Amino acid sequence: LTVFIGITIGHGAGAIFDYNDFLLGLTTQITANLERNNNYVYSLYSTIYIMIGSTAILSFLGASVIEIFLAPKLNKKYIAEEEVVEVSKRASIITNIVLLLMMILIVYSIIPGYPLSGFMLDSNQKIYVAQLMSDSAPFKDGVIYLITIMFMVCSFVYGSLTKRFKDNHDYNIGLAKGFEKLGYLFVLMFFSLQMLSILEWTNIGEVVAATLINIVGALQFSGILLIITFFIVVILLSLLIPSLTTKWQLMAPVAIPLFMRSNITPDFTQFVFRVADGVGRGFTPLFVYFLIMLGFLQKYSDDSEKISIFGTMGLIMPTILIMTGLWLLIILGWYIIGLPIGIGTFPTL
Repeated sequence: LTVFIGITIGHGAGAIFDYNDFLLGLTTQITANLERNNNYVYSLYSTIYIMIGSTAILSFLGASVIEIFLAPKLNKKYIAEEEVVEVSKRASIITNIVLLLMMILIVYSIIPGYPLSGFMLDSNQKIYVAQLMSDSAPFKDGVIYLITIMFMVCSFVYGSLTKRFKDNHDYNIGLAKGFEKLGYLFVLMFFSLQMLSILEWTNIGEVVAATLINIVGALQFSGILLIITFFIVVILLSLLIPSLTTKWQLMAPVAIPLFMRSNITPDFTQFVFRVADGVGRGFTPLFVYFLIMLGFLQKYSDDSEKISIFGTMGLIMPTILIMTGLWLLIILGWYIIGLPIGIGTFPTL
């Protein structure tokens, strides 16, 4: 549950940039240039101060909220799986060496400019983050498989050295053990994917998005009221459109000019959008990580406890609502005080 809250509510606070930030920045820059500012150039460091500050604030306050409102409910309902494992120092050292060698190989594969290096990058891109995470980059599509292979190799090495794996059958049993009691998860994911496919096929999300965006543009709000309204609209759209970049491509042509006319910078507008998108994922049961969370709750729960979608939503909703309120206070406080949000950038123009 804590991990789920971190990757949803805390998504906008991450101080480490990814390819989505790069794509959002390109859309922001193009829209701002077309609107009224031909000299505007987006930088990945344009929101670094508010990202680091909000990370520190949410890490402390969020942990307190979880301890007060969520942890007491879990202590009575869920039990952890206990297993006594004898650790072999020799096997651990050798396994760690193997892991280190594989990590060095992977790191070398994403460093350009050296002999035989960079073969996991998209050489057609000029910016490194695009080389690493573009749709054509082998690393983007292969990172999950690389991590899986690392775990499998390390498990095989450790199991062979400790004689836990005598043959391939023991190894396969060991791999399958992690999927025990997770059949519930696969069934939920199947029906969730059907629902997402229906939403995508019918374009309901895009239709609703266009309607809500037009309403926001027609209201002619400004300042704090505009920020709050935009924040709520993005949360609502996140229930229907999971893709971060798709939502921003739909909203940026209206949101960026509207905020700029209200004297709010495109950088701050994009930050508000990114935060609201993460919050919206915490409210929707269609988010894939919500289903993964349900699967693990089912796996580690008492057999007498029934795990359901609405029951879990009711369990975490108070925490999500409180942390959403904290996010709004951080955003509005930063805007009112006028603190710099990044290197050379402020909330207002």
